[in-house]
Amino acid sequence: MTLSNNVMTLIVIPILVALSVLLLVLILLPSIKKGIPELSNDPLPWKLKIIWLPVTLLELFFRLIKLTSLSDRLWFESLQKSGLIFLVTPNQFIAIKFVVSGLIFSLTHTLLWVMNQTLPGIALLTGAIGFFMPNAWVSSEYKQRQTSIIRDLPSFLEYLQISMVAGLNLSGALNQAVKKGPSGPLKQELVRVVRDMRAGKSRIDALRISAERVRVKDYSTLIQSVVQSELSGSSLGETLKAQAEQRRTERFIRAEKSALEAPVKLLFPLVIFIFPVSFLILSFPVLIKFMGGI
Repeated sequence: MTLSNNVMTLIVIPILVALSVLLLVLILLPSIKKGIPELSNDPLPWKLKIIWLPVTLLELFFRLIKLTSLSDRLWFESLQKSGLIFLVTPNQFIAIKFVVSGLIFSLTHTLLWVMNQTLPGIALLTGAIGFFMPNAWVSSEYKQRQTSIIRDLPSFLEYLQISMVAGLNLSGALNQAVKKGPSGPLKQELVRVVRDMRAGKSRIDALRISAERVRVKDYSTLIQSVVQSELSGSSLGETLKAQAEQRRTERFIRAEKSALEAPVKLLFPLVIFIFPVSFLILSFPVLIKFMGGI
């Protein structure tokens, strides 16, 4: 009877606590939404939607304790380079780190409890790993964003060049490139450039701000060339044509380099996985014949 009561207590108390927290959140949610600035227009991925409620509550707490300046210094530049600054604020990113860490710690602790194991060190270790997992997410997004921008840049340069040759100015050419260009981070960035120009910023300022956000060498070189052409009054169409040819040549060189590196990258899996299995298969008949001869 005592064991049954203990089990019921372990089940009922967490449920009551969860219901109380949910009720409190539902009461405070309107004021929370009013107090949080909308920094991004990008939709949240489903993985963030699942944990967004506790992230929002933690972000509110961080703003109450004046953590904004510290979080901006630590994470604003990293989030900006990875393109996530329009998805989450630095405070929200720190909140995501704590929420992910707490979830992984709770799951590990519950699993160990179900298995009748008392290993708090393992739970703490997994919680610490969970705290640094969002860092890997930012790094991965930054690398993918760089690769995608470098890959799509020649295509957008072609659209810009054709639009300029057809008689459009730079603003009109950017609008056409955004409409016709392939989807990806570069298209999103050009959409923000167009949005900044419509908001009243000059073309030069909007482009320079974009180069600071992207931090990709090829894109920064293009922006510098366009800004110099705008300031000097030279032909922007010729500048874009030269940039397009240079980007195509660089893309061909990168593809050729990747093709030459492929055999070297294949060497490790060949030596570790394929060659031993091949030797076993080839030596098996010889071994059987040798054993039969004995």
